[in-house]
Amino acid sequence: MHMVHLIYLATFHVSTGAASYTAASVCRAMNMSLPAAGDPLEVLPSDPIRWVHVPKTGTSFRILLEEFGHKCTWSASNSHSPLRDAGTKNIVLFAREPLERVASAFCHMQHAHEWVRQEVIALAGTKRPRVRCDSRGLYVERKHGLRTRVPSDLVLLYAEGVMGCEVAMLTGAMCNIQSGFPGGYSSRQPHRNSTVFSRAELAARLKLAVELVRNATFVGLTHRWNESVCLWRSKFGVGNRSDFTSKVFSNSRPGDQNCTRCARNVLKQKGWADQFDGKLFQAASARFERDIDLEHAKQSHLY
Repeated sequence: MHMVHLIYLATFHVSTGAASYTAASVCRAMNMSLPAAGDPLEVLPSDPIRWVHVPKTGTSFRILLEEFGHKCTWSASNSHSPLRDAGTKNIVLFAREPLERVASAFCHMQHAHEWVRQEVIALAGTKRPRVRCDSRGLYVERKHGLRTRVPSDLVLLYAEGVMGCEVAMLTGAMCNIQSGFPGGYSSRQPHRNSTVFSRAELAARLKLAVELVRNATFVGLTHRWNESVCLWRSKFGVGNRSDFTSKVFSNSRPGDQNCTRCARNVLKQKGWADQFDGKLFQAASARFERDIDLEHAKQSHLY
């Protein structure tokens, strides 16, 4: 099998505010030094990398993959396509705390059940509604600066409709799986790409998803982005393109933090929790901590 050789480049920086820091200094702050020439590296497989891009977990990861250019062929992009074949090798993904991810996705109206989407469109009077937050809570903007309030039950229905999103995508289904919709709404027309799962079916899929996370080539955590970036580079090197490196610690598609905070508060008040993605996130966090500990042990031996 042809092995992929990774090249170490040291000519990149990351900027925060007015100050400029080398990526090496950012990673040293995480207790992870970037590899120097001649240091042993894990070798990315020659088969295509399969990035399972769950919505609102970090589009910026694409920058890391692109740094390897032709030395790392990868599949999937911004399409949020699910993993169709459970036997796929070389899976990489980021996981995000479910409440945060769902709140952020609601503000972007991503993968909403079609009925929920149409309700928000009706509130806004436009096919591209913009959900925002002010001192009174969530609203959608209408023409002439008018604002229409978003009912809290609509936020809850959205969250119920995408419960188990990451589990679904790792086991071959789209994100808007409508798994938790109450009977009064389950007869509504689902999105054309929806797959309706019972909670028992999601629980069965959870076991497979956890195994995939445990055996993945790489797992990062969105809320520990810098540490994840440094872990990737410490394990695999820096790649062969320096023009992307100044962007790799930044958020290429930032969400509306104020709206996310409001939506999160609504869901917390409603007592909503994703029991499926929540357990998957625990597995991803355990895998991440294991990899961090192993990398620290390796570097203490080297340096």
